[in-house]
Amino acid sequence: MKGPQVTILVAERNPHMRDFICRELARRNLLVSGAKSSDEVMAALDSPRPPDLVVLAVNTINTGSVGLLERVTAQFPKTPVVLHAFLEDLNGNPALGRVQGVVEKSGNPEELIATVIKVLERKFPRLMNDTGTQEAPDA
Repeated sequence: MKGPQVTILVAERNPHMRDFICRELARRNLLVSGAKSSDEVMAALDSPRPPDLVVLAVNTINTGSVGLLERVTAQFPKTPVVLHAFLEDLNGNPALGRVQGVVEKSGNPEELIATVIKVLERKFPRLMNDTGTQEAPDA
């Protein structure tokens, strides 16, 4: 029987950055999917099996009248969000108080990966091991 597996949604409009982040997280034995727009993010969060954590780039294409960060944190307050952004783009956004981590975009994924792992370790301490990877699911 296969054990539970942590799922992460990476929301990023740049396909190269989205794929890169997904690949780096997948190397930690995590199930990762990508989204390029607010429509895809909201559909994933409203699905029967929503992601356990969202990595949200502040510049993800938003088709709603309210900012995507505000929509996600208001409609899905129990889903942890790690914001990935250029700090100058944040402009004191009031939804910042509802995210579990903020990492400045730098081209180096290590801080982002470390922040995601810390948030997951707090939420799922029994599924994550001390190497920053998910325990292998039961076969």
